[in-house]
Amino acid sequence: MESVHPRALFSVLTNLIQNASQGNEAAFFPLMGAVLICGVVYAFFGYKVYRWVLALAGLAAGGALGYFLVDAVPVQAAQPERLQLAVSAIFAFVGLLIAPKLLRFFSFLLGGFAIGLAVHPVIPLIPKPYGWLVLLLTFAAGGFMALLLIRPTMILATSIAGSYLLAFCLFRMAIHYHALPERFNFLLFHVFWAILGVFALSSQLQQRSPALLEDR
Repeated sequence: MESVHPRALFSVLTNLIQNASQGNEAAFFPLMGAVLICGVVYAFFGYKVYRWVLALAGLAAGGALGYFLVDAVPVQAAQPERLQLAVSAIFAFVGLLIAPKLLRFFSFLLGGFAIGLAVHPVIPLIPKPYGWLVLLLTFAAGGFMALLLIRPTMILATSIAGSYLLAFCLFRMAIHYHALPERFNFLLFHVFWAILGVFALSSQLQQRSPALLEDR
């Protein structure tokens, strides 16, 4: 669950984009644009277009699974980055297709992941033997809250996830244009993430609620 750490997730997203763009500016900007669009949809319209959000969550979960699978399994390949990208793309496509069909399961994952991501910065303050236990319990609590109280939990979860993606885009572009060093103080990221999260949360709370989501 180390990738739930905001800093680790920042590195994972950076590596995915760098591997996909292969240093090509023409590919870098469309990829960042796609992340930006996902961030806006999650942050400001997450619950309103929840089935689309689930599809995007499946896409991201599948891509991440493929990425870590290639990392975990030693494979001899002439171009390992391309193999990792190809496997990630296949898993992402599968996730995109099945996520809307498994509404409750992916709601649990999205709720747990987003709440876990939000509380992770305070985990270092907890004594070491209990940090992972607290994170695991937080993940489970976020997941079950998403099933029992779907509207408030999903508004909170999508606001957290979407504002993270928006903050990532802002900082990644700042690094790309040398306005920010590669090794910056991550506290600055947390501040921007929190500010964007408050705006996203307030925006979603003011929207009219759609009908209660049900499995189809």
